Amino acid sequence: RFSQDGAAEASETFDFVVCCNGVFSRPSVPDLPNRTDFATAGGIAVHSSQLHDTAPLKDRDVIVVGFGKSALDIAEAALPLARSVTIVCHRTLWKVPRYLGFINAKHFILSRFAELWVPHYTMQGLRRFLHTNTPWLVDLYWRLSEHGMGSFLGLLRPELRPDLPMRHSVGTCFGLAPSDNFRALRQGRIGLRKGRLECFTPDGLRLSDGTTIRAQTVVFATGFALDCPFLETTDRAALFDQRGVPQLYRLLVCPRIPNMAFNGYNGGGVSQLTAELGARWIAQLLAGGLVLPDVATMEAQIARDLAQRREVVHAPRGEGFYVAPFMFSYLDQLQADMGLPPADSGKSWWRRYFTAVDPSDYARR
Repeated sequence: RFSQDGAAEASETFDFVVCCNGVFSRPSVPDLPNRTDFATAGGIAVHSSQLHDTAPLKDRDVIVVGFGKSALDIAEAALPLARSVTIVCHRTLWKVPRYLGFINAKHFILSRFAELWVPHYTMQGLRRFLHTNTPWLVDLYWRLSEHGMGSFLGLLRPELRPDLPMRHSVGTCFGLAPSDNFRALRQGRIGLRKGRLECFTPDGLRLSDGTTIRAQTVVFATGFALDCPFLETTDRAALFDQRGVPQLYRLLVCPRIPNMAFNGYNGGGVSQLTAELGARWIAQLLAGGLVLPDVATMEAQIARDLAQRREVVHAPRGEGFYVAPFMFSYLDQLQADMGLPPADSGKSWWRRYFTAVDPSDYARR
């Protein structure tokens, strides 16, 4: 049942529905007291997805809430326009520079070599050997990576050093540094305040420790909330557990919602590719080329995948809707389900492990 342009509702019947609303459809903004007082005094508060131009940043004191890629990009863009720019976050996160010398960072974070150092229950060969027989080498790799990236970006400074170790931040807690590699932040041209938000004030924000930060514009780069408001209550209860984590087999179908699939809940580094391969998987399911396991088996697999993620990523981000840091493991699983080998299996060992994922490998030939 749906409505068109505010007109009366209409109903149609379909054999199968693919839900593609994705995980970035509803902005997540903290509900802070006194927002009306801030607006009455001329303040502007918007989610990052609602910042369509730079006018709200010009000649103002700007606060950007968050430490993800959007927050850092907006703070960097505001710097030449605003009177002052301050990033407010609960904690800092590990980042990787866009280039190390002349080498694009994608070869470090979107390659099979990077995934070698993260354990997964499907691992075989060298990856299994590393984690089973030489855990000291895995520890050394992560210590050297943390020291190298941290030194290069200045993230080893006490005020910038992330709380979580890098190895437990891979996936959604790990991303690209700003284009200036944190120079503005390290030099104090962009301010940084760590703490929890308490409320708006007429002239800015107050943190839970009593600190007040002056601002006329507040940009919440605070991510998005998962929701499927168009589903019936029983289906929403089947899709999301009590913590709001989607229960999706292969991150594509919910065992307890028949005749429906969800594409776009499998992002991670190369979201266009994972969505494309997910669409092919769904198409093969509809064409009868895939047979789903029974409900109990699918739910057991979902539980195993979520447990694996919690073991590796020590932050509640991306659970049930993000494949990183297991991107290649996930893509290989979808390929295997469709009766296909890993897409890059014809490449040399060097090219498979030391070059970034290549979407053209997945093109049907």
